[in-house]
Amino acid sequence: MLGNPRFAVPEGSAERAYLDACGAAQLAREAAEKQEQERRIRDAERIAEEQKKAAAAQKRTARATLIGLAVAVLVAGLAIWQYFEATRQRQLAEQRQKEAEAQKLAAQSDLAFKTIGRYLERSALLAIESMRRVPSVEGDRALRQSSSLLPKELIRVTHEGYVVALAFSSDGRYLATGSNDKTARVVESMTGKEFLRVTHEDAVVAVAFSPDGRYLATGSEDNTARGVETTTGKELIRITHEDDVAAVAFSPDGRYLATGSWDKTARVVEFTTGKELIRVSHEGIVDALAFSPDGRVLYTGTENEKVATLLRHLLRAEDLIAATCGRLTRNLTAEEWTRYLGDTPYRKTCPDLPGPDDSPQAAAIQAAPGAGKAPSAEPASALIEAPGPGISPPAPQPQPSKPAAPAPLPE
Repeated sequence: MLGNPRFAVPEGSAERAYLDACGAAQLAREAAEKQEQERRIRDAERIAEEQKKAAAAQKRTARATLIGLAVAVLVAGLAIWQYFEATRQRQLAEQRQKEAEAQKLAAQSDLAFKTIGRYLERSALLAIESMRRVPSVEGDRALRQSSSLLPKELIRVTHEGYVVALAFSSDGRYLATGSNDKTARVVESMTGKEFLRVTHEDAVVAVAFSPDGRYLATGSEDNTARGVETTTGKELIRITHEDDVAAVAFSPDGRYLATGSWDKTARVVEFTTGKELIRVSHEGIVDALAFSPDGRVLYTGTENEKVATLLRHLLRAEDLIAATCGRLTRNLTAEEWTRYLGDTPYRKTCPDLPGPDDSPQAAAIQAAPGAGKAPSAEPASALIEAPGPGISPPAPQPQPSKPAAPAPLPE
């Protein structure tokens, strides 16, 4: 409105003075605001510069700190390495010193051992000191040679005659001994305390524990083998041979006992009853016995004119039958079947061998001369002694008059 010419304010009027004063005040305010803005800008620039300088100073300080830490770590690492290196060198020196001392002691021990009169205790002590410092081949040898002559006795079982047989129980707790003083004794293996004595009429030359340790078998030159309870000494069975009993052995399940004798027989009996199940004749004395781990085979060792023979004997009936069928070439003919088995329906005794109803070639074999004659009595030993690889079957031997026709061992 003031700029409108129609509203012009006269010069010198009060209104004009007021308007001029207002304009001057407005200009003063604008100048003051501009100055304030410029001051604030300067302050901001100054603060920014100060912050920049502070950041740079902090960066320099951080860099210096990192460098200092790196140097400190390096110095510390070097010091640690020097410490460990010094320790290693010291330990190496100590080790070499110990080795030298050990070698010296081992040599002194060996010298003491070889000195006339043999200073065994001194030799052993020096060898121990050598091994305690540094184990070495020389120290070990010196210790072994000296200690070998300083045996430590664990237990002593005293008989009135030679001790000719020993056996441990399966758990190692008990030791059985057999002697020429006609006794077998059982002692605790750790203490030597005797808790069982079995008396024979002659020397006891064989002893064996059952697998569970409940029973003891003894073989004697009084021609008997005996089985007793280890806890009570009660005699359970007695097996009588015609000569010395040189060997006894239990089957792995403990059900059977085998005996070998100078009467040239090996026998297998049922342990709980003493019933004889198998008797095998040999050409020489039977002085060694062993069952196979599965209990199906008995091995016997014999002597005949300075020649030792190992024989293998099948014990289970089915194994014996299979082995025998493997050595035959035919079955019974129809005529033989009727003669010996009567009206029983015919069947092949050995299923894999030819019979009367097979091919004409098989029938021709069946009709060979002598096929209709009664079979000769084959010695039982020839059937039982099925030889192992590389072992020839023994020549047939006549069976003792008793017991007659022993039955094969059942499963």
